[in-house]
Amino acid sequence: MKFIKIYPDYFGRPQDDPAYFPVWEWANARGLAVMCHATYPFDDKSVSIERRYAALVKRFPRVRWVIAHGGGGQQGALQAARALPNVYVETCGSGLSYGGIERSVKVAGADRVLFGTDMPLLDGIQQLAKIATADISEEDKKKVL
Repeated sequence: MKFIKIYPDYFGRPQDDPAYFPVWEWANARGLAVMCHATYPFDDKSVSIERRYAALVKRFPRVRWVIAHGGGGQQGALQAARALPNVYVETCGSGLSYGGIERSVKVAGADRVLFGTDMPLLDGIQQLAKIATADISEEDKKKVL
């Protein structure tokens, strides 16, 4: 899968800011994936991950939206992946808590969980081990990987 990974924290604008729309239109025309964090320190405290991604999916239906780090424990990330077409969560991250892979598969479904390494920042073997040792079925492990 080909990705565009953005860092809204650097620009101080979340992924649903209209400033990004020309990039999303380009990605939408090509059916590409876009990966970014779910929320940011500069977000309004009332932001809803599900509403944010529902609006993005509606406006850019061919983009596959990938929420980095399984949503980073943010309320609503797994639910958004389960409920919305073309929304996924990805597995990398040093902060993914014990049971995070299992919870991601249980809530979002193995078809909506994508393996990620965050290399070279994190050790790819460690990220692979989280999937290999997760208490999920072999079939689900294959789907995630």
